[in-house]
Amino acid sequence: MAFRRVDLFDPEKQAISILGKCLSHPARITIIESLAENGTTAFKDLSRLLPLSQATISSHLATMVRQGFIEVKEHVPTTYYSLTGITSKLYEDVLDLLAKMGEGDLE
Repeated sequence: MAFRRVDLFDPEKQAISILGKCLSHPARITIIESLAENGTTAFKDLSRLLPLSQATISSHLATMVRQGFIEVKEHVPTTYYSLTGITSKLYEDVLDLLAKMGEGDLE
């Protein structure tokens, strides 16, 4: 495997960076929010949340699976998605940070 400069940083910083990428599109934010609130969810239920084609939703999900932020389980004919443990924690931390920013409480 090729050396990546990102590997020079500790795993937590790498995870936060990847989470930033996952949160850089409203569709992915909606997916993460739904999985955080509802737990393991079928693809068909996720696709009802988004005004996008199934192919586009699949692409967003594949990006997050590849980055290790969501897990996929196949139970033919249904595919289920869930957040990984670190994603749940980082998502909660991001929400807490945003709440503090709104309160002007960052120091």
